[in-house]
Amino acid sequence: MTTMARQASTRGKPRVLYTDPVNIVGMFHDLQIALARGAVSAEFLRVAGRMVKDEAAKIPTGMGMIIVVNAEAEAPDEAARAQLQKMHTELYGKLRGIVRVIEGEGFAAAAKRSVLTIIDLATRHGHPSKVVSSVDAAVTWILPYMEPVDRRRYSAGDVVTAIEALRVELAKVPS
Repeated sequence: MTTMARQASTRGKPRVLYTDPVNIVGMFHDLQIALARGAVSAEFLRVAGRMVKDEAAKIPTGMGMIIVVNAEAEAPDEAARAQLQKMHTELYGKLRGIVRVIEGEGFAAAAKRSVLTIIDLATRHGHPSKVVSSVDAAVTWILPYMEPVDRRRYSAGDVVTAIEALRVELAKVPS
């Protein structure tokens, strides 16, 4: 359990929007959280894009996204990469920020984070974006882009707890 998770209060559980053998997507207040334990498909990304647009429409002040990817997950194939590019265009102006976590240590995980960072630098997202190595770092980075702390109904620890709850739900799904 991370330091932030130990400091969490009980501010609700994430609402699960989608689950398949590889992915789970949930909403926690104004944050959409996605976890992937393998390579994402173009079809999943089409569904995910619709979910982002649908949820963003409900939050006039904008929402944030946290995407957590297992370090062993393979890179998306060409069709999925094309769908990701399309999604970024469609989401322009709908997000307050997006942070991707490529979990894991060592060269392979660091290389994946570096590639994503380079892609971010070359792509105009229309919102702040960051690639990090841990859930704690992701939460620390995205919260300043969300509602001010006096208007936010959750803490950093609550977000970490929500991510862990989604991780538990994904673990229940056979891969």
